Amino acid sequence: MESTSKDKLIEERFKTLKQRPDFEQRWAEEKEKRYHLLSIGQLVGKQFGWDLRKIEDWCFEQGFDGLEIRLQDSDFFKEIGQLNGLAKFKPRGILTVHLSDWAMWLDFYLQRQEALMKKFNTKENIIKYFGDNDPTVLVKRLAVELDLAKSLGARAATWHAMNIDYNEILFDEPAYADNEIIDIVQMLIAEIININQTSANLLSIENGSSVDRGIRRFAEYQRLFASKSLAGVGITFDTAHRAATLLQERDQTIPVDNLIAQELKDNPDLVSRIRLVHLSDTLPGSALKKSISQEQLEKANNDFWYKRVLVRDVVIDDHVPLGFVIKSGKKILDSISQNRQDKVIVVSELRHESFASLEKAIIIQKYNLCYD
Repeated sequence: MESTSKDKLIEERFKTLKQRPDFEQRWAEEKEKRYHLLSIGQLVGKQFGWDLRKIEDWCFEQGFDGLEIRLQDSDFFKEIGQLNGLAKFKPRGILTVHLSDWAMWLDFYLQRQEALMKKFNTKENIIKYFGDNDPTVLVKRLAVELDLAKSLGARAATWHAMNIDYNEILFDEPAYADNEIIDIVQMLIAEIININQTSANLLSIENGSSVDRGIRRFAEYQRLFASKSLAGVGITFDTAHRAATLLQERDQTIPVDNLIAQELKDNPDLVSRIRLVHLSDTLPGSALKKSISQEQLEKANNDFWYKRVLVRDVVIDDHVPLGFVIKSGKKILDSISQNRQDKVIVVSELRHESFASLEKAIIIQKYNLCYD
C-alpha cells in the first residue's frame, strides 16, 4: 500500500533522527515534570481489537503514563447510554477522556430550521448526524459521557465546544461571530452542570483551530469563565489549534512558539486552569490542502455527506508532526509548567494512516521533548 503524505514525512524525519545514549534518562526526567498520555483513536483501537487492557499495556511499553480515550472513535459508545465493555475498564495508569463533539452543532442546538436544511439538505441527514431530532440530545449525551469518565477514574474530560461551519469554509458564508458562540457555549455548559453536578468538575474545554468559531485565542477563555457557575470547568490547551490560528493571524517576524509563550505569561489565571495539553502539530493549510474544484463545490452544496468529507479530508489537516512540535513543543510545555505548581497532563495526539508510522512518530516526538 502506498504511503500517505503524512507517513512519508514521518519516514523522512525518522531517518534523520540522531540516536542519543542518554535518551532513557532524559525521558525519565521529562516524565518527572509532566504526565504523558497517548490519544487513542481508530488506528490503535483496531490494531488491538479495542481491548483497552492491551492498549494501555502498549502505551506503557511506549513510555507513556496512560492514555486518552476518544469516545467518538471507539466501538464502545455508538449510542447514548450504550456503554458495553468500556465501563468495565479499570485503568492502571492515568486516563483522560475526549467527549463526543459535533462540527455544525449550533444551528441544531438553537433549532434554526432554515439554516439546518441549507447545510444538511434533508431532515434525515440531521437525525443521522446528531442521532436525534431533539436538541437536548447534545446535553444529555455529554452528561452521560461525563458520568462514564468519572466511573473510569478519568482525570479530565475534554469537550471541543467550538462550531465548524462547512458552508462558511467552502462557500464563505459566515454565520456566527466568536463571541456569540462563546456565550452560547457558556449556556450549554451551565445546562450540563445542572444535569450532572457530580461529574461536571471533570469538564475541560478545548480551544478551537483556525477553521473553528468560538474560543480560538487563549484570552477568549476569559469571556467563557466570566460566569461563576463555570468555576469548576478547566482548559484543554491544544497546541496545533492555537498554532493554526496564529499562522493565519501572526506577525510573520515573530515565531509562533514565542507568541504562545507570551500569551501564557499574560494570562496566569487561565494557565492555572489548564488540566491537560493536547500536544499536536500543525502546518500552514497550504502545505497539505488539495485544490478544490468547482465541480466538487457544486456536489458539496447538494450532498451533506460529501461536503463533510471534503472539509475533513481536504481542508482540515492539522495533526502532522513535522515542524511545530519538533521545534517548539518543549518550550510551550515549559511555559505552562513554570506558571503552575502541579504536573500538567500532556496528551500526544498523533494521526497516521499506518501503525508503523505512528510508532515512529511517537519516537520522534519523545526525542524532541528531551533535546533542544
